[in-house]
Amino acid sequence: MGCAGDASGRSPRRAACPLFWTLGGNQVGKAAIAGWHEVLIPAVGRGTIAIWPFDGELDDLLAPGAVVVAETYSAEAYRQLRLELRGSKRSQSTRRAQEPRLLDWAHERDVLLTEDLRRQIASGFGDSPAGEDAFDAVAGLLGMLEVVLGHRASGEPHDDEVRDVEGSILGLQAAALTTIDSFPRPDREVPRPDSPARNAARKA
Repeated sequence: MGCAGDASGRSPRRAACPLFWTLGGNQVGKAAIAGWHEVLIPAVGRGTIAIWPFDGELDDLLAPGAVVVAETYSAEAYRQLRLELRGSKRSQSTRRAQEPRLLDWAHERDVLLTEDLRRQIASGFGDSPAGEDAFDAVAGLLGMLEVVLGHRASGEPHDDEVRDVEGSILGLQAAALTTIDSFPRPDREVPRPDSPARNAARKA
């Protein structure tokens, strides 16, 4: 995956760094190589997973018991969840300030958060350096739920080469299908699809 998003300055967040970087503070290439070698390649060989969007559209891949692997980007999830990080996410106070918005999201989306997760959110995921990673993981998970529960389109690339070679980030620049009442609304709403695959996923 190369840089994702709009690098022209018009995007509400900066573009994702290239997945193939293996040096420097923003590199994720070494972790990606390890993930492919130790997790994805064996699972693909056993036929136990599908990789979106290479193996098809999300609605076609989702089914009870199916495992679908997709790439997410935490900064894109912030945008989808309408989070406003006024300061560095490395700061516990910055992360802690997101509690009202995260709890509003869960309420509006009828998602039940465990008490342990609520405590972590309230504390800004603690004061250790690992708090930033935990915050990103939760934001990424909620961003995935936005798509899987039918509130945002998955965003399959229309270009065959992009879809089959480069891939994409789940929900990237895709239309919001429903809105969050307590957050600022977009200019218009797009009707929510009633997908049989998504209905099956909700009941699983």
